[in-house]
Amino acid sequence: MVTLGEIALIGASLHGMAPGVPVAGTVLVSEGSLRVLAPDQALPADCVQVDCTGLFIVPGLIDGAAGHQMEHDILYVAAGVTTVRHTGAELARGLAEARASTRDQVPGPRVLYGGPRMAAETSVPGMQWPMASKGEDAVRQLASLLSGLAAEGVSLEGLVNDETLALSSWRALVPAAKEQGLELWGPLPKGATLEEALELGQGGIMGMEALLPPQGTWEESGNQAGVEASIQRLAKGGTAIVPMLGVLGRVLLEYPADTPELSFLSVHMVPLWTAERTRWQREVTPEFRARLEGVQRAQGVALAGLVASGARVLPGSGSPNPWLFPGRSLVEELILWQAAGIPAERVLQAATRGAAEILLPDEPKVGTLLDGAPADLLVLAQDPTLDIEALRNPAYVMVRGKLLTRTDIGARLAALRKSQADARAAISRHLDIEPPKLSEDARILLSGEAEVYVAGLRLTQEHWVVGRLPDGMRLYGSHLIHLQSAGQGGRETMLVQRIAKGVLESFDLSVKDISSGKVMSLMGRRIDGSNQMQVERRLDGVFISNTPLRDQPALLDVSPALTTMILVQHCPAGENPVLTMEGATAEPRIWPWDLTVGDDGLLRVRSGAGGVLCGVDEHGAPLVHSRVRGDRRSDFISLEVDMHGGRGTPPVKSRVSTMTPEPTPPSTTSEEQPVPTEDDKL
Repeated sequence: MVTLGEIALIGASLHGMAPGVPVAGTVLVSEGSLRVLAPDQALPADCVQVDCTGLFIVPGLIDGAAGHQMEHDILYVAAGVTTVRHTGAELARGLAEARASTRDQVPGPRVLYGGPRMAAETSVPGMQWPMASKGEDAVRQLASLLSGLAAEGVSLEGLVNDETLALSSWRALVPAAKEQGLELWGPLPKGATLEEALELGQGGIMGMEALLPPQGTWEESGNQAGVEASIQRLAKGGTAIVPMLGVLGRVLLEYPADTPELSFLSVHMVPLWTAERTRWQREVTPEFRARLEGVQRAQGVALAGLVASGARVLPGSGSPNPWLFPGRSLVEELILWQAAGIPAERVLQAATRGAAEILLPDEPKVGTLLDGAPADLLVLAQDPTLDIEALRNPAYVMVRGKLLTRTDIGARLAALRKSQADARAAISRHLDIEPPKLSEDARILLSGEAEVYVAGLRLTQEHWVVGRLPDGMRLYGSHLIHLQSAGQGGRETMLVQRIAKGVLESFDLSVKDISSGKVMSLMGRRIDGSNQMQVERRLDGVFISNTPLRDQPALLDVSPALTTMILVQHCPAGENPVLTMEGATAEPRIWPWDLTVGDDGLLRVRSGAGGVLCGVDEHGAPLVHSRVRGDRRSDFISLEVDMHGGRGTPPVKSRVSTMTPEPTPPSTTSEEQPVPTEDDKL
């Protein structure tokens, strides 16, 4: 990877200056931006020269709708995707991943956070609860969220809804968000119409279903006039649409059991993909396939009509939904556009400058090769304005001024594969974890071991302890191992939280990266005589910062077991400030957690970090902790509990869970894991 000094890409034909034929020139890159020189113009004496004779340079691709994950960074870059609009994350993770400091740590795409996902309800074992209340309650929740973020100096670019959002909530949220300068993007909720969406000011629509008349289908030829009318309304109204033809197209493709793509995916994602493949193989009969192909053709005709009408059409992949491979699925989406009759040059424009005009209207040079544009570009062997298939396997990819060759990309892909294989091996091993160390004069009241599973696969293993000091202070300790994944190496966490009279007085946290050995330490202390806490951070003992928190936190959310017990024992119903540590640098941030207690003794939390359902047994031991973050759910399994000859820490009767959780079985599949190949072309 070439990163030092100035880089000159010499001899290529350039697309991205203006529509039409390519321009001959040299692209000179310096400090993350580019300028174009004439072929005979002198170059700086010390620049790195890269011969691109006979090749084609285009701006980097923009994926307008994807669920970005850090471990997929190299998959996006390998496919030439240099900007991703992230539409699938909870608030805390979305903000952290989009932060420039996070992006600069990896050669990954720029991430535009689309905003928290607004949904009507989400399910956890045996329970459902609202994630966004109906009607005006949803507006009040939005106002509270934005107020809290503003106090932290954080702003949002938009909001995302899914199809479960209640119609009354949607009708209230769209104009409320618009008043705050935010756009709501997503599929239309059940019962909503395109006319109503345009009137309310919906920012963007995901999927083609909104073009159909009420109760209409793509298989009915009589709906063509209604679809054409919707196209004209959309073009006139200015609301953007993300077609996502690949969501249907993926069902029509064949996926062999040894497909190499699966070896790049996490152990938690592979079972979801293989289960979908099995379901499609069972359900997509020849007759059903013929019907789906007819729907695909009808949607292609509608897409061509949208583009011809001048509507704002944004390419988006929908990755990483099953068989929408990160990065490559955007190129495959563009190939479907070309198959629908849209000229390759117009398709390329939609995925570069056209996408930037919709998502980044205040950055007029993004998606171009104009002087001063960000140095995000692809070098290709063939001209993509003649055939969009030329976007596959670029010879070079430059992201934020860093130039990656196919050799660089291949090495990083191989490293990702190895990391995923190592994670699969590590996740199957049970660990002997020592209990956390509390103060020597602490009396141990309760202890136990637990695991957390995602999609049936183990994510963490933990040994937790509850103790009490002679003065009555309660101690909560955790020794937690976060098992390795490709996106994040294994981590060993030690945490002690000290609570007196219901108030978090102090905590000590250390997080060790198992692969590098680096240790991030955090020490939180309540300031005497105040309702405020300061948090000191150190990396390998070297001081980083001392941060005063805006609010006194009720707890530090790191351990599922400790979070459950502290919520039950010490937190009242209503809003509770909870401290989280975000990103690789563990930056402290307070999030308001809205806590309610059900008749079943379970606690339900709604927050910017997702939803939590938790509870304890009659002895105070954690029994349930299910968490929803974006589209991912994790489940807590208690392995053993020791009351050390006493009664434990019994909670008030109203907070004893009456729910008996069902064990989450390890994921099983009849299909063997894919065998890595030498071919790293994606």
